[in-house]
Amino acid sequence: MDAREATATGESCMRVDAIAKVTGRARYTDDYMMAGMCFAKYVRSPIAHGYAININYEQAKSLPGVLAVFTWEDVPNFPFATAGHAWTLNEDKRDIADRFLLNRHVRHHGDAVAIVVARDELTAEKAALLVTVEWEELPVITTPEAALAEGAVNIHPGGNLLKQTEMASGDV
Repeated sequence: MDAREATATGESCMRVDAIAKVTGRARYTDDYMMAGMCFAKYVRSPIAHGYAININYEQAKSLPGVLAVFTWEDVPNFPFATAGHAWTLNEDKRDIADRFLLNRHVRHHGDAVAIVVARDELTAEKAALLVTVEWEELPVITTPEAALAEGAVNIHPGGNLLKQTEMASGDV
């Protein structure tokens, strides 16, 4: 039986895009170009935990081809979940909205603080490197015990315990 004909559970079946993916012919979002398309590059945190005190993007904005620079001050403070599970109407089963598009309070190395938009990718990359940020570094928390210790610096606005769930079933 051909793998494409298999339909029962436990039998192999060929993904529709399998051959295109393994041969490198599959097209992804980054593979598409459109006339007049703009490019955006993030400005990311070089520190693991802290606050952006001041951000200067004048030099980046003055670069020919740069259309805009956005910081945490310019985008809505709308939290979203990063876990990547399907969204559900049942609020008890939703992932925790633990992140923002751009952040003043960075919680990991590489957290995004600004976005540079330009007419071409190279200009966007150059402009992102011209954005300067003054940082207030905070202690880095690397263990659950350190996060829950008395006097620990908060990683999240409501504290360091995002959610707690207890389960019990039978005699362990």
